[in-house]
Amino acid sequence: MPPSEFESRIPSSLDGRVVCLPYKFEDVLPFLKDHYLSYLQSGLSKSFDCTRGERRGTKVSWVDCLQPLVNAEHTEKVQALLESKIHDSDIENQWQLNIELLLKMSLNLAANSQHEYAKRYSADLKKILHSVLIDRLDIEVSREHPDNASIAFLFNMRRDGSGSSYVTIETLKPFMRDQYEYLVSRSKMTTDDIFMQEFKFIESIIKYLESFGSNRITFEEYVSLRKPYIEDPDSLRANMSGWVKGDVPQLLDAFPKQLLAIEKQVIVGLLT
Repeated sequence: MPPSEFESRIPSSLDGRVVCLPYKFEDVLPFLKDHYLSYLQSGLSKSFDCTRGERRGTKVSWVDCLQPLVNAEHTEKVQALLESKIHDSDIENQWQLNIELLLKMSLNLAANSQHEYAKRYSADLKKILHSVLIDRLDIEVSREHPDNASIAFLFNMRRDGSGSSYVTIETLKPFMRDQYEYLVSRSKMTTDDIFMQEFKFIESIIKYLESFGSNRITFEEYVSLRKPYIEDPDSLRANMSGWVKGDVPQLLDAFPKQLLAIEKQVIVGLLT
């Protein structure tokens, strides 16, 4: 996470007692109670409990403070926790929290004219999305009947001794839609058009996910969807047929990998 910009500043008596939200005063008042106060109270309460627990020498979980403080957009408090209490490894597996945190921090910092640090957070956001969507992308191909196959893409795939975990398209859709709606609703916080252009990739991810009607699609639906990326559809169909029938042993691994390579090519284009 990027370092704090506030280390060289002489703190005022209000430090730690005021949340600076980058909204117009006349616009923000109707939303404070419903959208911020409960999150702020929860986050500060959890922080107080953790501080008290540390003084008593008991084990505490500072990570539990992050979600409500992120939702309250208390960027200074979140930054302080990331620098002194929470290591990246503590939250690296929490992909949803990471994406929300990085998006909200970068937008708020940009709106407060802290562009250098905002861009570092937006760069980290791209790294997390790259990891979830590309690095840990997997595929599940099933035989529907003797002549056809169906395909499901699995994101953030992880395997360990107890099994595996992954994220489906139908799980990603509403989550990324929420992040996009947040982005749109806060886009007027900053007049930095160049900075806002850096978030176009979120809209691209939404459009990508919306192109899938459900988690699983038929092979022919996939060929139609990815037509611009498939050099030789007839050859791909022949590989599918050989995979379904099982009469070409080398296709058992090669055919799914071929589909996976096509999809990674599509997603890489979203983040560049």
